[in-house]
Amino acid sequence: IELNNFSVIPGELVLKEIEDTKKKLENARKHPATKEPEYWEGYLAGINWMLKYGDSKKQ
Repeated sequence: IELNNFSVIPGELVLKEIEDTKKKLENARKHPATKEPEYWEGYLAGINWMLKYGDSKKQ
C-alpha cells in the first residue's frame, strides 16, 4: 500500500496493514543489527500520521 493513495483505502484494509506492519516490526526487532526495525517504525508512524491528518493535498 502506498501512502500517497491512502485516502482511497477502505478502513478494514488500513487496520489489516497496521496489524501486518506491527508483526513485521516485532520480527524485525529480533534482528536489531539490521535497519528493518527503524524502517517499520517509520512506516507505522507514517500510517498513523495519515490517519490523524489525512491527505494534505485536499486542503
